This record gives sequence, structure tokens and C-alpha cells, in this order.
Amino acid sequence: MAFTKISQRFYIALSSDVKTTDGVIKGSICRETDTERECIFDGSVWIILDPVRIAWEHHRVHIGKMWRASKRFGSVDNNSSADIVVNVGLISLHTVFNFAAGGDADWFLYEGTVHDSANAVNVRNASRPTGDTGAPSVFSPAVSDIGTEIHTFFAPGGTAGVAQGTSGNRENEWILKPSTNYLFRITNVAGQAKKMSWDLDFYEAQSF
Repeated sequence: MAFTKISQRFYIALSSDVKTTDGVIKGSICRETDTERECIFDGSVWIILDPVRIAWEHHRVHIGKMWRASKRFGSVDNNSSADIVVNVGLISLHTVFNFAAGGDADWFLYEGTVHDSANAVNVRNASRPTGDTGAPSVFSPAVSDIGTEIHTFFAPGGTAGVAQGTSGNRENEWILKPSTNYLFRITNVAGQAKKMSWDLDFYEAQSF
């Protein structure tokens, strides 16, 4: 077997093969098929990874495939919503989220949303040396069709001037399918205008 490129950042080889460095992207992985060892390219040389296993999500941070988006909404009227739309590209995205609201709130997730391209939300790579090129598209847009509701719940936080606020998250992932738009919506039902915010983490489902 020769040193073989499988995808943009993933290679296979035998332990005895010479691992090429020309044209290889920093953070790429090479798996030795005869030893099951994995090597990572640090931009100059291939380094054998410590066999101690790390969480998959943590690994995605290391190779520059974990993205983070957040947005604060300073004043959301009663019965109005704070919306974030994630446009999934050709590769599935695994996502978890956190939200906060200044009072009672309804939470929704919709699939197949139609929207304009206004109010792009900054998306940052969790690996800052990697940079933000190639980030998924996220918006806080005008929505013309919410799509299909796939999940909802109520988050109690109180009403009017006695509201204490609320927050919520989903630690277990949603896997968002390719070429599909997803609307994350918090609706204020606290009886008066409240602050709200979103914080989303997502990583590409492709192995490498």
C-alpha cells in the first residue's frame, strides 16, 4: 500500500510508507492500517498521536471542524421571537445549543425553513489558529415559511415585572441533514419585552 488520500483531511498508509507532506492541510490525519495508529500533520511533519482516546467532539475542535455561533437580542416584544437559522451545506452537522430568555418562553426547532439572507450571524471556528474560512451560514433573518416543526418545549421563567428569567439546552445532539435549513426559535410569552440569546455549537459529521 502507498500513502493514499481518502478525503481532504484523511489519508491511509502502512507504517513503513513515506508520508508525504506536499499539499497536505495542517490538522490532517493519516491512519496506519497495519498498526491502527493515527498520525496528525502539524504543518511541517507527521506526528504519531497519543493512543489515549479523547472525546470525539474534542477531536473536532483539534482539527478545526467545530463551529460556534451566538447572538443576543436586546428586547424581544411579547409574543415575538428570537430566530436563528442554520443553513446546512453538503455535509451533515451535529449540533447542541443553549438559550436564555428574560421570562417565560416557548422553544421550537423547525426543518425546511425558507428565509431571506439578511442579518448574517458571525460563526467562529473553535480552533482559533484554524481561522473562520469555510464556516456554515447562519442568519437571524426574516422567515417566510417556518417549515416543519420537529421539536418544542416550554421554558418557565416568570411573567411581566416579576420574571426571574430562564435558560435551557440540549446536551444530546441533533444531527441536521445536508442541504436543509433549520430554524431555532424562542418565542417570548412573558407578557412584556425581554432580552434573549442563542448559543449554538456544531461540527461536521464527515469523519475527516
